[in-house]
Amino acid sequence: MSKVALFLLILIPQFFVQMSRAEAVLDPTLPRILQGKTLSPEETIKYGSYLFKISNCRDCHMEKGGAFLAGGYKIDSPFGTFYGPNITPDKDTGIGRWTDDDFIRALRRGVAPNGRNYYPSFPYSSYSKMSDTDILAIKAYIFSRPAVKKESKKHELKFPFNIREFISAWKQANFRMVGSYSEDNFIKARGPYQAIPTRDWEWNRGAYLVEGPLHCAQCHTPRDQIGNFKWTKWMSGSRLGAGEKAASNITPSQKFGLGKWTAQDWETFLLEATSKNGTEVTGKMEGVIDQGTSRLTPADLRAVIKYLMSLKPVESSETKKGSKKEDTL
Repeated sequence: MSKVALFLLILIPQFFVQMSRAEAVLDPTLPRILQGKTLSPEETIKYGSYLFKISNCRDCHMEKGGAFLAGGYKIDSPFGTFYGPNITPDKDTGIGRWTDDDFIRALRRGVAPNGRNYYPSFPYSSYSKMSDTDILAIKAYIFSRPAVKKESKKHELKFPFNIREFISAWKQANFRMVGSYSEDNFIKARGPYQAIPTRDWEWNRGAYLVEGPLHCAQCHTPRDQIGNFKWTKWMSGSRLGAGEKAASNITPSQKFGLGKWTAQDWETFLLEATSKNGTEVTGKMEGVIDQGTSRLTPADLRAVIKYLMSLKPVESSETKKGSKKEDTL
């Protein structure tokens, strides 16, 4: 064996070990390009704009033809009708008086500045996983937008869901903060995301995005009659709203889910709103793709797809696959 070959034989394994160690210290809540970087106020707003878009915040906080983020969007559910509130920086009718701590507490714990619990139509059970950096970047972006003076509409809910004290019981079942994440508990876990050491950085990045900012489980996981998640059926599809529209089983189940999809199929779907069989996406998911997933950076898109393809297959579905009323695929 030549000296050059021997040198490479020794060097190459060491190179990959060092690369693995370097990857292990990367924070999955930040894109690689931002690792270790201190953002200027302008850069924070730009990053917040990216997070805001991929989280698709606009759709629930803006009615058709209305002012940007001034609220009014109608959300039908089995529990009644919710209306997205005004989240512009108006100090009287919006969130202009909110501090950084107020904003973090709202997204992480679902609690308003006055201590009132928010209804889980606001997907804080997903946003809870977001880092302080990401939450405050979104706040910086929202506060850079024009203030709009407009009172938020009141929800129209059925009994007993119109009693806010009911939310405390819901939180006990669905919203428990944990001290540390593990591969066994991270789906149920609430609180800032922590990397799963048995998985690589890209998988962790995808898990953070899907289970946090993108909040995919909010529509794709079935719930019981009082809104509790059916944990063993994570991402297996659910009925949307009070009607018969549905979010599909997006687990890798060959029979009920998307187990036949390749990474390229996923990419086409999340960027172009076209499914594997050529069907154009309609309904709520059309907006999620147009305003959200189509804005993902190539690196984040790859991470999201890697995580979605790793989900545990659920061999059932609460939706009728192929129905004309299906809202997503």
